[in-house]
Amino acid sequence: MFERGSEYRYWLWMHTCLTTASRTFYYLISEYRSAKAVFEAAAERKIVQTNFISKAAVDRLNQGMDEDKIDEYIARYEAKGIRMVASIDPNYPRLLAEIFDSPSILYYKGELHPELDIPIAVIGARKCTDYGRRVARTLSKQLVDFGGCVISGLAYGIDTEAAMGALKSKASDYATIAVLGSSFDSVYPKANEKLARQIEERGAVVTEFPNGYPTTSKNFPARNRVISGLSRGVMVVEAGEKSGTSITVDYALEQGRDVFAVPGRLTDEMSFGTNRMIREGTAKPVFGINDILEEYNLHAEPNKTLRKEVKQTLEPDTLYVYEVIKKAPINFDELCIVTGYTPAMLNCILTELEFSSLISQSLGRVYTAL
Repeated sequence: MFERGSEYRYWLWMHTCLTTASRTFYYLISEYRSAKAVFEAAAERKIVQTNFISKAAVDRLNQGMDEDKIDEYIARYEAKGIRMVASIDPNYPRLLAEIFDSPSILYYKGELHPELDIPIAVIGARKCTDYGRRVARTLSKQLVDFGGCVISGLAYGIDTEAAMGALKSKASDYATIAVLGSSFDSVYPKANEKLARQIEERGAVVTEFPNGYPTTSKNFPARNRVISGLSRGVMVVEAGEKSGTSITVDYALEQGRDVFAVPGRLTDEMSFGTNRMIREGTAKPVFGINDILEEYNLHAEPNKTLRKEVKQTLEPDTLYVYEVIKKAPINFDELCIVTGYTPAMLNCILTELEFSSLISQSLGRVYTAL
């Protein structure tokens, strides 16, 4: 694919020079008709500054690699098991190719499928609550159980929980994709390197940042557009009033993606952002897996086998509450007395059980096992 004379090869060269400057990249392709023509013009120092290309970009291109250096560059990636795909390649993710500033090159480990049935981004606060962690894990697992693929950013908090929840599902060999805000030679956060390797085995880890590219705060908005670009919908589990997740949501809306949000308590700071999105009509509220699936003409019909699998993953406290409810329908106040748990803890457990389709709630906060 990247042999000498191949257009892919010169796309890789241009990307090395321009990285996240996608608009400049596509402007040059439009002006010169091919990346090879840009390479040839740069070799003769003919690229010039315009309103669409900065002096810094001109300098990088005109001082760019020769053919031998491109060979060395490709060999270094191949030696590390890193693959590359250009946005003109039929194996490039179709949804991502639709956005106007799609990465010209994606670096990846694992397998990269050009088309997925229900790719859903699950994002949220880094400093999430126990409620947020449980919801992210439960919904992510259910998404994979019912044919979805979870997209996340490998960040601490909700992103991590979403990936871990997706990996718990045994229903699909292709469970999740993680989008890095760094290059492969400096995976960030470092604590999630092991998780990244697990994702590679049942999905893909991708980045548009070449090895050697510095990890700075500017990388993450660029990463967020890729997260939403790969997805059909974006679900926010928890977000404060001023949250970085709003950047991903803005990208999702610009790209024509669906936006979902998990509602939370009015007094919970980590629910201010999600509750505001719901109130303003930016996001559809999610009370269970079907609130997502129905947007794609699907419906989850929980069965006994699935319920058995879900129960096997429950924490002891959650399983205990479920067993209490299973004996007979019971209201919230009675549950507090019987279990001895605080209302806050019980709310968290009941939410997980509802999301898992193990119980249902009726008028008067009466809970019944399904």
